[in-house]
Amino acid sequence: RCFVFSLCLVFYMALPAQAHYSIMTNSSGLRAIKYLPQGYDSTKSYGVLLALHGMKENMYLSFERWKSVAEQLNMILLCPEGSDYIQGYRRSSHHDIEGMISLYDELNLSHHINHSQTILVGFSRGGTIAIEMGVRYPGRFKKVVSFFGFVNLNRVQAYIDKVNLKRFKHSSFFLVTNKGDLTESSVVKGGHFLEKSGVRYQIFRYPSLYHALP
Repeated sequence: RCFVFSLCLVFYMALPAQAHYSIMTNSSGLRAIKYLPQGYDSTKSYGVLLALHGMKENMYLSFERWKSVAEQLNMILLCPEGSDYIQGYRRSSHHDIEGMISLYDELNLSHHINHSQTILVGFSRGGTIAIEMGVRYPGRFKKVVSFFGFVNLNRVQAYIDKVNLKRFKHSSFFLVTNKGDLTESSVVKGGHFLEKSGVRYQIFRYPSLYHALP
């Protein structure tokens, strides 16, 4: 739980930062804000804070939420925008997960990325997608934090069934919910499934917080 406590503390304590960002666009038109921490050195390697937003949100809100956290952790911030404002990230004809992977891989080509330090974090719908990305691509995303995301067991199981479980050796999933939140039951069932599959996870019930970020 220390990891989640630390991340929440940094989120809560982070001071507003004057930030300059650029916008990446992949071949399918999916966009993302890229932010480099102050003092960025192109000769050094950095972890990536990949931040996913909720439904009826956008990449600019993700950027405002997480830029100071990335700054304090000295990480590159990448905030992809879902292709559908209402639903956020889509899985159907326009597969946003694959689009976000292409953006992450493009970032890897232009910067020295330390995958072991990368954190995939998502809120609400973004948290749901973060969990699915974490089980589908364990080599890229070893630390996954879902704030009030649902665990879609059918999809999670389908992804895990296609991956050698040895690839989860260094994976850790941190599932944030609270007693009475709509996600609580899903998170508990999802945690039990991850445990049964040999994947490390922790459930953190955030006090006095209902489907929101600290």
